[in-house]
Amino acid sequence: MGLVVTDLNGDGLADVSTLTGSAVAVLRDAAASLLVDGMFSTSLDAPTLLGAAELNGTFRPELVAASSTAPVVASFLNTTP
Repeated sequence: MGLVVTDLNGDGLADVSTLTGSAVAVLRDAAASLLVDGMFSTSLDAPTLLGAAELNGTFRPELVAASSTAPVVASFLNTTP
């Protein structure tokens, strides 16, 4: 599935991330605004899966995209303060 709803920046509000072609779009504080806050390009030809998980010990979720056509995963580390 290409949609993730989680608090990426720790402000207590839901952020929405979705796949758009070969990029990931992030809508920060989605309940308050529908403006795209950031677009992140992936190295995947056709990402079809998007997820969130804590990967590096920061206690903030990172985004992970995967392709259903090749055994490749792209991760986006959360660098919010």
